[in-house]
Amino acid sequence: TLFRQLFNMQKFDSTVSKDLLQTVPAVVNLYMLEGYDFASHDLGSQSDPYLTIQCGENIFNERDNYQSDQLCPKFNKLYSFSVNFPGPPDIVITAYDYDILFGDDLIGKTVIDLDDRFYSVDWQALEQKPIESRQLNHPNCNLSQGVVSCWLEIEPTNKEKQRAPSKKWDLTPEPVQKF
Repeated sequence: TLFRQLFNMQKFDSTVSKDLLQTVPAVVNLYMLEGYDFASHDLGSQSDPYLTIQCGENIFNERDNYQSDQLCPKFNKLYSFSVNFPGPPDIVITAYDYDILFGDDLIGKTVIDLDDRFYSVDWQALEQKPIESRQLNHPNCNLSQGVVSCWLEIEPTNKEKQRAPSKKWDLTPEPVQKF
């Protein structure tokens, strides 16, 4: 894991090694933008996707907000979690196909390791965090089941590590206009 890799390295940043020895509370903001090329799990129509977002005991279930017959859904939503470093739980993003009759089908899932970002000097140095395109994987298939587009920000909340709070981005889509 990350800790083993860090300690096996001959040189590593002294601030990172110091950070590993103290608990750092933080807020993680996960911005879910959209999905594309979702695998279809309905016979005769496209999938009706929705997401669940989990970080430890915190679970956001968007089943009530499924998108009918959509292989490229727009999510445009912010999810926030309180965690402690080192060793926070991974964020698990799971896409499902809503089905009222036969039960929902798993489209795929992806896992985000928060330690890899928090202890990365390169990632921390980025003023604006990159948008990630993450493959959705299914345990019964080696092919991608689609992609979700997202980015995340990690904001320490203890006084020693606290920075100026980052801007909360408004992901609300613009209203459709008639021309």
